[in-house]
Amino acid sequence: MSRAWAMVALCVAPLALTTGCGTNCNESCIRVYDANECDVQSPGVPTSETIDRCTNQCRSALSQVGPVGDYSPFAVGGASQQRITNERQAAAWMDCVSSRSCEQLNAGQCNLEL
Repeated sequence: MSRAWAMVALCVAPLALTTGCGTNCNESCIRVYDANECDVQSPGVPTSETIDRCTNQCRSALSQVGPVGDYSPFAVGGASQQRITNERQAAAWMDCVSSRSCEQLNAGQCNLEL
């Protein structure tokens, strides 16, 4: 029986690696901006457009190689808003979103310049 489980694990492992795990850009943006989630407001911009802008910025960043540099998603406040420009910054931003409460997100943590 343990041999059968080993075969199942060998067959499933590559599938898990190719389908991805954890949070993605769209889920992160929905968590931050959707009214049914944390409902962070972007003044003057409809929620659907804010989610689209966020998702597009994040996906675009994922296609670019680069360092985190001085990007810090954990900074707070309007002055901390930054654009994410590469995959490491996007990953840091998604980690920030997934590790913060809605109160923290509404207080300005994990802000993006959209």
